[in-house]
Amino acid sequence: MTRYSPTQIIKAIKSADSAFKSKDYQKAIVRYKKSASMDPKQPLIWFRLGISYYYSGNLLEAIRSYERAFEIEKHYEIAINLGLSFLGLKKYDDAEKSFNQAIHLDKSPKNSRIKAEIYFQIGRTLHAKGDLKKSLKMLDKSESCENPPILLINYFRGENYLSQNKLDESISFYKKTLEINENFKDAVIKLVLIYLDTEDKENALKLLTSFIKKNQKSSDLWSIRGDIHNSMNDYVNALFAFNQAIKFAESDKDDLSARIGKIKNLLIQKKFEEAENEIDTFLDKHPKNIDGLVLKAESLWLQNMREKAIQYFEENVIFYYPENKAAQLKLAEYYLQVKNYTEAAPKLEKLLETHPEDFNINLNLGQIYSEENYFDSVKSKEYLDKALVSAKKEKEFSHVYFTYGKLDYKNENYKDAENNFKKSLKIDKTNIYAGLFLSKTYLKIDNKERLELFLTQFFESNPSYKEIFKTDVDLNQFIIENEK
Repeated sequence: MTRYSPTQIIKAIKSADSAFKSKDYQKAIVRYKKSASMDPKQPLIWFRLGISYYYSGNLLEAIRSYERAFEIEKHYEIAINLGLSFLGLKKYDDAEKSFNQAIHLDKSPKNSRIKAEIYFQIGRTLHAKGDLKKSLKMLDKSESCENPPILLINYFRGENYLSQNKLDESISFYKKTLEINENFKDAVIKLVLIYLDTEDKENALKLLTSFIKKNQKSSDLWSIRGDIHNSMNDYVNALFAFNQAIKFAESDKDDLSARIGKIKNLLIQKKFEEAENEIDTFLDKHPKNIDGLVLKAESLWLQNMREKAIQYFEENVIFYYPENKAAQLKLAEYYLQVKNYTEAAPKLEKLLETHPEDFNINLNLGQIYSEENYFDSVKSKEYLDKALVSAKKEKEFSHVYFTYGKLDYKNENYKDAENNFKKSLKIDKTNIYAGLFLSKTYLKIDNKERLELFLTQFFESNPSYKEIFKTDVDLNQFIIENEK
């Protein structure tokens, strides 16, 4: 075995340290490995080799290097870094064990800055494990120490409460995070998504606009802004946002997201030629991308080429992604919309075997068994009951109550039908189907005064719906008579 002089070893370590300090981690790895071969019992070499691997993205080698360092010297810093690497690999039990070792090895006071960091990392790990109560306790413990990482503590408190679906608490802590650092992007995104989930588009757009003014090149946030404008029928501003997102995209992921948003915008506006050109360009670059393939089928569908759309979907989306739940559900929904329940029902029932609590699957099956050719009141109610338990968003509840009402209507239980349609409309005042069937219910029970009052209020809120209601023969006659 070659023996190296202290001078040679020091020179090798200095060379590695130079690369390490300049953040040239690949070069540092090569040089620290050489240094370790010259002096394998030096813990600092193994420790910095571990850090170099960590920042190069090779967490397994980082762990091996930290473990070699830890064998030589039981030091809290090594244990912390070892825990972070385990955390990165989602080995949460190992991460927690390493952080607890760091607590025992650190000799600083109980409320020291070092303890604050370790308690925070334990809290973060417990959150990832799903132990939310213990996680919050550790975050509180971290905050009680000197110089705690309060920005991250508040952010992870927000994450914790979001996992518990406690949205008010979650919003509060994300806001506290932004009070400390208004440019904390992850907190902005989480807040925006909560606002969108609760139909608070105004606050979502306000927050995004404020952030984008200071961070013009945030491609992913431009895409989210485009999605919001799309949902508000503001297609011009949506298209501008997606083009900005494409312009500033620094990764394939951001570029893909922006282009998909732009294509959806063009399809909503029925600019099919432009949309088709964008889709073809997209698929030339990403021929098997599931989003691109789905949008191609959707374009055909929106152009009323429904058979072609279903055929394309089966030959491409399902062919390449046979196990994809969302794809299978979309295909079933296509069949549902063309009233081909013979194809839709078995596909949905098969999906239900592996996703028994899925809202959309249960709702769609409930709808199928409320239709004339497939009518089964017991089965329909069974699926709708499951959908109601799984519902989270307001519009989901509205859809379920509408279908309950439709079931009652077909069973001639008009009082129950009226109540369910009203529940649906109370949640979503724009639910045209609930409004239509509530009107038909009033006709059935011959309550024309209530019908007249309802239609007056409903058309005031949704003026464009009047022409759609006139396509129903009986309602058309009633509307015409009341317009005289």
